[in-house]
Amino acid sequence: MYKFGVLTLALLVQQGSTAASAPTDSVANQLQLSDYKRALTIGDQYAKLTINVPDVPFWRADGESFVYRRTTKGKHQFILVNAATGTKQPVFDHTRLAAALNRASHKDYKADNLPFDRSSWPKMLAGSPSTSGIPGGAATL
Repeated sequence: MYKFGVLTLALLVQQGSTAASAPTDSVANQLQLSDYKRALTIGDQYAKLTINVPDVPFWRADGESFVYRRTTKGKHQFILVNAATGTKQPVFDHTRLAAALNRASHKDYKADNLPFDRSSWPKMLAGSPSTSGIPGGAATL
């Protein structure tokens, strides 16, 4: 009797998993390369509509504060947060940094849309103990 119950249970589980995976397979077969490409651009389409959406934060070397980039009507701002006190402030003077970048590169960068993101910060600051060389730099990173 025990073997019959185990066999019945195994067959029911197998039928359930086959039935559950059937629609997924048919949907996956209907997707085209263009569908995947369109899905990859959805963030770009809606990013300009979002406000105060934070990127993934990263902790500073001191372990007491972290930095994140947030959206501000399709633009970006870098924020420093003191974890102990909860205070927030811009990591640096965005306007002065944009002006310095414009002078150095002869390009037209805006304070609310600087040419880097969170992923480039560790590379930019590697070997630099502080942002004191950055105009308006406020944080030791």
